[in-house]
Amino acid sequence: MRTYLRGFAKSPDCGPRAARPSKLNAFKPYLHERIEAAKPYWTPTTVLFREVQTQGYDGQEGLVKISIRQFKPITKEPVVRFGTAPGKQMQVDFTTIKRGRKKLKGFVATLGFSRAFYVVFSEYEKQ
Repeated sequence: MRTYLRGFAKSPDCGPRAARPSKLNAFKPYLHERIEAAKPYWTPTTVLFREVQTQGYDGQEGLVKISIRQFKPITKEPVVRFGTAPGKQMQVDFTTIKRGRKKLKGFVATLGFSRAFYVVFSEYEKQ
């Protein structure tokens, strides 16, 4: 067995596979053209997928998504913080935490100005 495996490892037939052509290769120039034409905006993948489908592409949408992902511009939108004056706003909510069959309710209150919060746990929302 060992001799067989050693001979198999040295066999010249084993090697990297030849690259197969992708179904999307014929449509890549069109996709690049559409992406460039839309700059600085981004055209959704579903729109591009429908367009290449009308041109004869019969593959899956995921292949289109993977292919154009590298061209998507990275935009950082500024974070706009919602703020209120001190003492003007408080947001409250209940949440449910499940552990097995038991449910535990959590009351959470958050102040709008300081973002300070208060949490109380109980079995019911009635309290």
